[in-house]
Amino acid sequence: MNHLDAIRERQKLVRVRVREVATGRVPSFFLYGPGGHAKSHMITDELNANLGDQWIHHNSHMTAAGLRDALRDAPNRIHFLEDMEPLLRDRDAAGILRSACGSVKGGGRTITSTTARQQIRFDFTGGIIIASNESLSKHGILGAVASRMKPMHWMLSQDEIKAVINDAVEKGIECGGQRLDPKEAAHVRDFVFSLMDEGYEIDLRSFFDHAVPSYLHWKHENGVCELQQKLERLNLPQQSDDKIVHWQDVVRSKLAGEATVESRDQRLARERAIACDCHKAAESIADRLRLWEEKTGYKKQAFYNRIKEAKASGLF
Repeated sequence: MNHLDAIRERQKLVRVRVREVATGRVPSFFLYGPGGHAKSHMITDELNANLGDQWIHHNSHMTAAGLRDALRDAPNRIHFLEDMEPLLRDRDAAGILRSACGSVKGGGRTITSTTARQQIRFDFTGGIIIASNESLSKHGILGAVASRMKPMHWMLSQDEIKAVINDAVEKGIECGGQRLDPKEAAHVRDFVFSLMDEGYEIDLRSFFDHAVPSYLHWKHENGVCELQQKLERLNLPQQSDDKIVHWQDVVRSKLAGEATVESRDQRLARERAIACDCHKAAESIADRLRLWEEKTGYKKQAFYNRIKEAKASGLF
């Protein structure tokens, strides 16, 4: 079984657990694991497929009282709680979750909340699904909830992440209303995989939410730059292109968490080496240009410029 097939088999288990809650057969499901491994994507896809918009998504911040009120206001809905680790550390929230995640045999699960000024009591017949980067074992006050939710761990290996990205690349990628064809997507993938080889921790979010948008943004700005160069040759007004930074520098900076950018000399030296490799690897001009564009995203004029510079420096 290859990596992609293995992932799909594991995804089936996650989807079954979500459907069990969506159909009211079990009261809750807890999925945990590192961010950027598509936990929320699997859950929301399955909820949409089974319930349409008849479920409620909560994220970011919620208090125990907010949780109680949300369940009371929609007691027969499925509530999906995403990235709410602070809520899971709240002792009052733990009590509400214990009550809400009780057995479904008797129908509704009674939830009560009593203060000196008021008493709230209601039956909850819906379900609760939680996606978290941390396991319930890290929240001691939720120990009793763990036995009811039967938490499942979800994490993709680096090889599995590569398999998911490769599968997407073969089909082309949609991003923000724009599309990368398989060739362009493969160009972005190859760079991201090279970062993995350098020791960077790459997840799906690194590729789909960071590398791909950075490439598309650079492609747009680089197109503007090419237009400016044409205007310059015609002695027409143009804007400065000093704002343009290569997309690979942007992606590397995002992953490193630092403002690290190649100097102009470093970038040109790297591009000259790539141009020479492309020249040696192919016999025809068309194949050389194809390799050059796949590896850099640049057009033929840049290739000829780098080859000319390489010859002048003795590299070629």
